[in-house]
Amino acid sequence: MKSFLEYLLEDFKRVDEYHFQKRDFSHRDQWNYLKSVLGIMSSGSELSLGTFSTSAVVDFSKGHNKEIVAELSANIDFGKNPPIELSEFNNITKKAKPSFVWQDIFKQPFSHATNRREDEIKQVTDLNTQIAGLGGKVKLKINNNFYYIVSAESVPGNPKADIALIGSENEDSKEQKPCVFLSLKKGLKISDFGGYGGISDKLFAKAEKAKSVTDEDHKTIMKFVKSFKKFIKNNKNKFKGRFSNEKIKPTKNLQLISIYGYESGYGPGNDNNKPFSTHKCNAIVQGDIKLVKKSGYYVLSATEIHEYPEIPDGKGTPIFCARVSNDRDDFGCKGTRFGIFPEGFLSKKHVNNNYER
Repeated sequence: MKSFLEYLLEDFKRVDEYHFQKRDFSHRDQWNYLKSVLGIMSSGSELSLGTFSTSAVVDFSKGHNKEIVAELSANIDFGKNPPIELSEFNNITKKAKPSFVWQDIFKQPFSHATNRREDEIKQVTDLNTQIAGLGGKVKLKINNNFYYIVSAESVPGNPKADIALIGSENEDSKEQKPCVFLSLKKGLKISDFGGYGGISDKLFAKAEKAKSVTDEDHKTIMKFVKSFKKFIKNNKNKFKGRFSNEKIKPTKNLQLISIYGYESGYGPGNDNNKPFSTHKCNAIVQGDIKLVKKSGYYVLSATEIHEYPEIPDGKGTPIFCARVSNDRDDFGCKGTRFGIFPEGFLSKKHVNNNYER
């Protein structure tokens, strides 16, 4: 007989779709969808509209739509579930350009949002339990610095960091604030890992603004994009899986940006002394996070953990990848997302090959 958990996991996709499209905000699963959508909007990112693919994009970083974000923010109470009622949400978003309501949102990017959220909550809960068990304050060493950590919390919105550790660099400081930022990766194996990060015109613009990229970075990206377009042309515009090119490798700067966030690179005018933040993570972590005692301090341990500015090697080596994604049209390539992935996520048959999963 199947366990109740196995039953839930098998039936998860249908339940997800049902709660996303349900015409109210009455169910807790839908609250996670709602919070994910609100995070996209409040961070000034793009939200896709459409049923089976992207039919339009709402950019919340521009003009009139900034006013929509402000109006939403004034009517949201994250202390309540749901933070805003459906009718109120729709009345506000109808005024966006282009206009939309909840049911118009392309749901694929939020698929299994509840599952991801639950893993994040579990990690935060476990860390807070460990910190409390160690007296409520832990001297943590990371990136060759010491921090006095008093708690952990989830990072709202959709930045690179998923978890922030709260504390200070001074043991006696009364001011407690986010000071260590962690990016979580799913699963326990490199094949579960997913991508390090996307590369798109919009992300690149943010990295340029943060002075984290160079002309060489841009040339390398475009070289890979050009090789993909040539591959597509040679295959009569058919693309059904993933594509990589082992002869074109991302620069160190691009690797850092994709792994740790767009403020992580060594671009012109950036001496890389920027403090760690939600867009410059101290570490990426896969698996359960543990506080491990050393001589007079603690360190983080997990199945896989890399501290900035470490670049993983072996199966974790960052490589370029283009993959099918109906919600994206990166670099003018319809239904395609470009990113940087660990080498172990792609098998040899993916390289220079139109691989159908």
